[in-house]
Amino acid sequence: MLLATGSSDKTIRVFELTTGECHRVLIGHSDYITCLEFNAHNSNYLASACKSYFFYSGRLVRLVRG
Repeated sequence: MLLATGSSDKTIRVFELTTGECHRVLIGHSDYITCLEFNAHNSNYLASACKSYFFYSGRLVRLVRG
């Protein structure tokens, strides 16, 4: 199971909940992150938005070692 966090440093961090390990640090927003949501049908997809209304939607590739 994954957890994504957004921050005022304009990054998104994706953690594996069972280990607490950070698997990815995603960059690219121009302002602090205000919203994150995993796709309800496929948790490999994550949408994010920042204060300046910029929106990203994308696929997370091989986050967790299987």
